[in-house]
Amino acid sequence: MHLNELRVAVLLNDRMALPAVMQLLQAGAVVAVGMVNRQGEVRMVAEGMCQQLQVPFRAFNKKTFGAEISAWLDEHKPGMVLVKTFPWLIPEIALAFPRFGFINFHYALLPEQRGGNPIFWAIRNRAEKGGVTVHKMDAAYDTGAILFRQEIPINEEDSFGMYTSQLAYAGAALTGQLLQAILSEKVLPETVQDDTKAVWYNRPMLEDLVINWDGMSRDEIRALVNACNPWNKGAVTSYNGWRFAICDTKIVGNKIAIETKPGTIVAMDERQGLVLACKEQKALCVESVFCEEGIMAGYKLRRFGLKIGASLTP
Repeated sequence: MHLNELRVAVLLNDRMALPAVMQLLQAGAVVAVGMVNRQGEVRMVAEGMCQQLQVPFRAFNKKTFGAEISAWLDEHKPGMVLVKTFPWLIPEIALAFPRFGFINFHYALLPEQRGGNPIFWAIRNRAEKGGVTVHKMDAAYDTGAILFRQEIPINEEDSFGMYTSQLAYAGAALTGQLLQAILSEKVLPETVQDDTKAVWYNRPMLEDLVINWDGMSRDEIRALVNACNPWNKGAVTSYNGWRFAICDTKIVGNKIAIETKPGTIVAMDERQGLVLACKEQKALCVESVFCEEGIMAGYKLRRFGLKIGASLTP
């Protein structure tokens, strides 16, 4: 079978899908691309590439998605639909339409990292690894038989953005492996997911993004900051009711007196940076922050009234 005969269609929503989608489009392997009806940079890039290469692009509405996806499949008659970060369930009647079915690229490990944003939680909880799982789709979220699974270690310095870029390019490589296997008519081994190992991670709420200086350790705070960077601009904290986000941190060895309250500023200058006390007499340097006034080095918050001895709160 030739790649053009396979007739691949793609559903996407997030930038993690773009490396694979752009490769497929440039190879002339795609008959149609679909996204949720939402404006943004990802849509601009995907729709622009489709226009340039004369590939049909469709923005779906959630309320009418069932009818729209059926019409879309009937119009383009794909032999396979690759689903990459698309957030909505596919109607069961549509799943049976393509010869090779709907294949989902889940940018986390299944079954133990199910859900809408498990990457945030993996980094936030200091998991040792995440990865990409390629699986057949069924009528539920993240439950179909696994075809490929690639583990990718999570470094303690990885931000959400840094790690998702690794996942994106791993997903592109796995896309090539999947298509090559199908084109060579190999029988792909299918591994049924063990539901006893499944963990579902909900999308984080506002309270999940706020630093609890009294309750969290230094390493937990650093992990939360990394997990929130860049999509939430960082982890949220406050000073006298003024909220801002901490974008990047580093561990420092400043000596902290036992009576110093966690969240207290112990240094604040250009040489040392903004250094905060944490639990267990440990210190954390805030490298950069985000606020309405801009993105800046942490020590520059002294221009807004912060000073040594002041304490940050949730």
